[in-house]
Amino acid sequence: MGGAIQNLVAARLARGFVPLAGLFVAGIVGLLGGRPLAIVVAAGSVATAAAMLAYGLAVVDSVSGRVGGVRKAMVTACSVVPPVYGIFIAGWPGLQALTSASGWVAVLLATLYTVVGVWVLRSWLRVVEVRRLARSMVLPNDVPGDSA
Repeated sequence: MGGAIQNLVAARLARGFVPLAGLFVAGIVGLLGGRPLAIVVAAGSVATAAAMLAYGLAVVDSVSGRVGGVRKAMVTACSVVPPVYGIFIAGWPGLQALTSASGWVAVLLATLYTVVGVWVLRSWLRVVEVRRLARSMVLPNDVPGDSA
């Protein structure tokens, strides 16, 4: 069962890294263009990818029975990063920019940011679904230390 969960986590993470890679590239291009928000977009995509990876590894470790207290606390803290970043991207460079956009290029970029922000949120929810699936497949007595 551990192998199946590991494959599911890997597939979900791979799909989730696609919008994050696009946001990283957009952030780098924005930095070259002198946009101050671009550093948040680029650094946030890297932080979100790292947080999603840590969360996915924790899911695989919990199914395997390797759960530590410090690691579990760190992953719990990291689980806040992806939804906050997704909401930020959809909200600030997306919807907020859409309300003040002038010209079709600005409207297109704002719409694209909104779509990618929602894509990040959807990818995060799919990783969380795998954790819920893993917890329902494994009896609580079989996973030491996974009481959350």
